[in-house]
Amino acid sequence: MGGDFDSNIAHYCIHKLKWKPSTYDLMSVQEKAFTAASIQIKIDEDKKEAKELKRKNKKR
Repeated sequence: MGGDFDSNIAHYCIHKLKWKPSTYDLMSVQEKAFTAASIQIKIDEDKKEAKELKRKNKKR
């Protein structure tokens, strides 16, 4: 994704989590930080899983 970090997190919340834009916009700084950290963990886990599946598929 392009743009700044906060915009990317808001984009993820709106499109992947199906949140209304106001849901993210009205969150406190602490809530946004927790949400961003949780999303980053999810993205990292998804990348790790995709890499593992790709590795397993190469063995076949």
